[in-house]
Amino acid sequence: MEETLQKQSWFMMKQVGLNNHNLPIVGFIFCGPTGVGKSELAKALAAYYFDSEEVMIMIDMREFMERHTVSKLMSEFM
Repeated sequence: MEETLQKQSWFMMKQVGLNNHNLPIVGFIFCGPTGVGKSELAKALAAYYFDSEEVMIMIDMREFMERHTVSKLMSEFM
């Protein structure tokens, strides 16, 4: 029974891509007005789950408000 559960768990993780170590473990999008604590929440989550704020990648989306700047965003992560 336990072996079956392990195989099923492995299969489910493989299906959703969780076995790929080149992908991020989790991604969050925090939306809201200025000054409500979005950045502080992200830092706190990074510190709690990964023991460091350094693992966090923060993107200031104000830089990408124009249609032509989307390619700039994509090129930074490829």
